[in-house]
Formats: sequence, structure tokens, C-alpha cells
Amino acid sequence: MSDKKGTANLLPHILLIYFLTRIALEAIGILSLFYFPSARAIFPVRDFVYHKPVTPSMDIWARWDSEWYLLIADHGYASYDYFKDAGGGHYGPYDIAKFPLYPWSIRLLSYLIGNPLISGVLISNIAAILFVYYFYALAAKLIGAENAKQSSLFYIVYPTSLFLNAVYTESLFLACVVAGFYYLEEKKLFPSLVAIALAVLCRPSGILAVPALLWLAMIRFPDKKIRTAALIVIAAAISFGVYCAVIWNAFGILQAIVNGPDHWRGPSRYPLYALVRFFSNPKAIHGQHNSFLDFSFALIHLIVLAVSFRTLKGPYYLYSIICILFPLSSTLFSFMRLSLINFPFFLFLGAQLSGRWALVLQILSAMLLSFFMAAFANWYWVG
Repeated sequence: MSDKKGTANLLPHILLIYFLTRIALEAIGILSLFYFPSARAIFPVRDFVYHKPVTPSMDIWARWDSEWYLLIADHGYASYDYFKDAGGGHYGPYDIAKFPLYPWSIRLLSYLIGNPLISGVLISNIAAILFVYYFYALAAKLIGAENAKQSSLFYIVYPTSLFLNAVYTESLFLACVVAGFYYLEEKKLFPSLVAIALAVLCRPSGILAVPALLWLAMIRFPDKKIRTAALIVIAAAISFGVYCAVIWNAFGILQAIVNGPDHWRGPSRYPLYALVRFFSNPKAIHGQHNSFLDFSFALIHLIVLAVSFRTLKGPYYLYSIICILFPLSSTLFSFMRLSLINFPFFLFLGAQLSGRWALVLQILSAMLLSFFMAAFANWYWVG
């Protein structure tokens, strides 16, 4: 059986498992509303809430950062009046300086269906399906169809994979960046350039992925290294230039690009500074900072990074390094969610684990995913 035929035969099974798990998450989220007390009713939190409720089946996917993307989709970046009195005054006007592809996509679809929340949920879910397709196709090319199946299953039940379906940028970014790697592997330069440009326009991780993409491009286009590298840099620069123009138009200062992230995460210092900060401050089982859960996820990703040196190809290993060390240069804040974009981590798991051990890990991961879904639906901090 050829690799392409094996890939085609297994893909429907992967997609079926994906759809079944998403239906299960939807059911868990709705049922948890009846059995979990809402965090907003327990803790005196005044965090910004913008979206207008639609139905529980949609509302459970809009929490925390979702509100910012929905606000930008409706009113653009110059929207300080909408949130200046929220959160006890600790928000600043630059907290809304998110990358624009996702809120722009929500706004565009909202013109057709008339509701930004529903639009956001639809975009995230469509992007998640595209991501699963591209990830499986890329994994099958790199490690074979059977291992790609395991890698995809690890991804689908990863404890924070619920963010693939929430009103967050994770699924859209992953669909774009994995497509960029896939098309470079296929030696299809134009679609890879489009995917790379969209990834950069989606979130800052797209900029960080460029060095790994350049490395892969020079491997796959050995006779056109300079031309290919130049086109990738130009595509990324154009997207980042569009983002800078949007922020300048809204705030009149490019410093807004870093002010928001610095407010939440603190300024970056040096690699693994987050671990130093973790051991130097009071600990919590989970929370926005100094979380044992975030620390555990960071430790697992660091261990896999250390042992996968000889297994992952250079560009993918570089991408994994960037995905791990860049967030850990500031704090552990949201590392459980941020680790979701480290797709080489899942390539390694799929290639190394199979049979009983893979099944046990997938079951444990699915159980934690279910708990996180119930917590997220009820406004408890997950990532």
C-alpha cells in the first residue's frame, strides 16, 4: 500500500474520532453549567465580558481572550471606551492590540450570518478541521500513516485541545502554519507563501516560525535557496507590515504591539526565566501565574525536546525550541494553552508511542481534557 493510499484510508477515521470528541466536549460543557458553580459567582472577578449570550451551546466557547477578539471584530482596535471600566482598572488601551486575521475573519463572516459569536465558533471549528487534515497529511509524510494516526489522536485528546474549537486563534494559526510546512514539504511554494503570510497575520508565533520555515525551504528548494528564502521573508514582512499599519492607525504608536503582552506576561528576560520565577514565588495548583499544572506541562515539553534531538528533523526541532523557550522566557502564564502550537511534540509522541502505552496516555489526557472543558465553560482559568 502506498503512503498516499494509506493516508487517505486512515484520514476518515481520524476525522470521525475528532468529530466524536468535539460532540463529547460540547455535551460536557453544557452539562457542567448545571453541575458546576460558575467561577464568576464565587470569586469577585470583574474581567472584561463583551459578547452577548446566544445559546449555551455557543456561549461556552467564548471565555477570557474570546471577548477581546469579538470586540475587535465589532468595533476595531480603537475600542477603549468599551472596556476601560472593566477589571478594576488594570486594563490599558493597548491590551486590545491583538493580531488581526482572526477578528477580521469573524467580522467578515458576521456580515453573512449576523452574529460575531457564532461566526467565531464556526471559524475556529472550520480551521480546526483544516488543521487536523494538514497535520495528519504532514505527519504521514514524515513518520508514516500509522504513526501519523497516533500523533493525531494525541493532538485531538490533548488536555487543552478544547481551544481549537473556542473563540481563540489556536486553530486558525495551526491550520496556517502546519499548511506552510506541509506545502514546503510538497515543494509547492505559492500555497506555502500564502499560508506563511496568514500565519504571521494571525499571531506573533507566526513571526517566530519563520526561521524554521526558511530552513525547511532551503532544504526542499536547494537550487533556489536565495529566491525562496527572499519570497518567504517578503511574505512574512508584508503581513507584519499590515499589522503594524493597523496598530499605528488605531493607537498612533507601535509600542502598543508589546505593551499588552508585557502587561499580562511581563517582559521577556532570558530562556527558562519562567522556571526561575516559578521556584522563587509562592506556588498554586493552578492559576494565571506560578501554576503547578503549567509547570508540569512545561517540564513534559522540555523533556521531550531534550530526547527528540535525534528524532525530529532540524526545521521541526527548531520550531519546537522556539515554541517552548519563547513563552518560558517570561512566565508560565497560559503555557498549557500555548504548548498546543508545538506540533513537533505530537509528531514525536506518535512516532515513539504505540499500543498499550499510547492508549493509556490518550485516556488520561482525554480525562483531563474533559475536566478542563467543564472548568472553561464555567469561567475557571484553564489557559
